[in-house]
Amino acid sequence: MLTTGDRITDVQQRFIESGTGVPRDGVQIDTTWQYVNVKGGPDRRFKNNRRLPVMLYDRVTITSGQGLSWDMHLSRHDVAEWWTKIMQNRISMPSGVSP
Repeated sequence: MLTTGDRITDVQQRFIESGTGVPRDGVQIDTTWQYVNVKGGPDRRFKNNRRLPVMLYDRVTITSGQGLSWDMHLSRHDVAEWWTKIMQNRISMPSGVSP
C-alpha cells in the first residue's frame, strides 16, 4: 500500500524500437535510421542500414519515501493516465480507510 510520502509521476517520452516488432497499440510518431550521419540522414557506409520506428510511450514512476523506485513503460497514454490517477487516489486516502 502506498503512503503519503510516496510519489507517482507520468511522463511521455520518445523511444526508438530496435527489436523486431512494436506493440500493436503503440503510437509511432517518427522514424530514424539505425546508423545516422552528421546531417541526420542515413549513413551510407552501412549496407544494412534500416529504418527504426520512434514510438511515444508513457513512463510511470512510483517512488517511495524510503527511496524505492519502480518504473513502468506503457504503450498506451490513456491507460497510463488512468493507472496514475488510480494510484494517486490510493496515496491520498487516510490510513485505515479502504476503497
